[in-house]
Amino acid sequence: MNTTLSAAAIAVITDFSSLHIGNAPIPCLYYNNNRAKLRAGLRVCIGKGSATEIEEEMRLIAQRDKVNLQTMDEAMLRMLMQKHNIGIDCSA
Repeated sequence: MNTTLSAAAIAVITDFSSLHIGNAPIPCLYYNNNRAKLRAGLRVCIGKGSATEIEEEMRLIAQRDKVNLQTMDEAMLRMLMQKHNIGIDCSA
């Protein structure tokens, strides 16, 4: 059986595989929100946000924490995302 993904599905995968945060395109992190003990909150904070929502939340976090995303490399961006539990939920 030969199946292919739709253009819309490919676009979603592409959006999550290269988030536009600062100067470094970064793949979206994933985490298990059951371990974070969160059951309610902003979609982006419980692992259910879109790629655009994640990018916007990271901009808001940077403003609040007075962090310049433009000067951060991929490793620093990943650490900032981990610190704030920003990513997509993998707990199914």
